[in-house]
Amino acid sequence: GLEGGMDIESDRTHCPPAGSSLSIHGSTAALFVALPWEELYKSVCSVDVTINAAGSKMGGERICGKTEDKFKAQQTRVDISLMSRPWKDTEASNEGRADDFVFD
Repeated sequence: GLEGGMDIESDRTHCPPAGSSLSIHGSTAALFVALPWEELYKSVCSVDVTINAAGSKMGGERICGKTEDKFKAQQTRVDISLMSRPWKDTEASNEGRADDFVFD
C-alpha cells in the first residue's frame, strides 16, 4: 500500500473512468498541497489532471462557472477550486441551494 497504510487497489474504486480529466484552478498559496496530491492521484487513477494557479479569486470564479475574465478572455469551468481564504461576501451568493453558488 501507500505511505500511511493506504491501499492502492481499494482506492481505485473511487477513481473516475480511465481517460477522464480533472481541472483545478486557484490559489498560488495552495499549490504546495495540490501538486503532491496530483502526483499521488495520478499514480492511483488513470486521469489527466491540470493545475493552474492565478489566485483564490480566479479559482472562485472558475468553480462557479464564470466564463469571462476582466480582459474578456474565455474561461472554462473547473472541477476543483484552490482557495487559501474563505469566500468574501462580495464574491458569491447562494441561489437557494447549498451547491448553487454564483460568483458576483
